[in-house]
Amino acid sequence: MKKVAHGFNILYDEFTDTLYISKDKPRKASSIIDENYIIVRKNDNEVCGITIDSFKIRHIEKSWNDNFILKYLPKFHLEDISSIS
Repeated sequence: MKKVAHGFNILYDEFTDTLYISKDKPRKASSIIDENYIIVRKNDNEVCGITIDSFKIRHIEKSWNDNFILKYLPKFHLEDISSIS
């Protein structure tokens, strides 16, 4: 699944069960992994994207909360990924 919604690029790779969300166009960024194993991409101290591995599996295991996304991308609309989880 790949779509653009509300200013965010959303890509879900079903084969690797990975969700990618980025703001605007792709750009150079540094990456960190947070305590929830979200890869956070920053450019000039601004979050420009996140990567979530094992997205569906984490839902099944109940180890995931979609609100984790809002920690880094507060303007993201969670309903835009409702068809994935």
